[in-house]
Amino acid sequence: MGVLITLALMIVTYGSAILDHLVPHSAAISVWNAGQWPAAAILVVLALLGLYRFAPNVKAQKWKWLLPGSILATALWLLVSFVFRMYVTHAGNFGVMYGSLGALVILMFWFYLSAVSILIGGEMNAILEDSAAKRKVPGAKRRGQHTPSQEPE
Repeated sequence: MGVLITLALMIVTYGSAILDHLVPHSAAISVWNAGQWPAAAILVVLALLGLYRFAPNVKAQKWKWLLPGSILATALWLLVSFVFRMYVTHAGNFGVMYGSLGALVILMFWFYLSAVSILIGGEMNAILEDSAAKRKVPGAKRRGQHTPSQEPE
């Protein structure tokens, strides 16, 4: 997960500079600028898929129940990050209130917003699978339900 997130950040942060260094004054740079955000979003979706699949203590997790929440969490995280960036840039005056600790306060609040986005995506996955289990969709399980290979020891 860390590798995917790091790659996504590097694509957005340094991708244009690396491409300009490799192929200066090329039309590929404008194509790259248009495609770097979707590429980064795909890497974040993959990282969240891994998080939602391997973080819970559940052995029989189906990938199809994890994708909608991963996409929602990524879209929400990008939206929240963009709006928060606009707020900090134009409306927030954290330097006056917090002094030199303003950057730390901003970073911690962004971490909080990011965590809420990830939790909302995970909750959406749980709600979708639970509702599918109520409709008796094969492979779906209700919250707290154990599959035969998961019986408590």
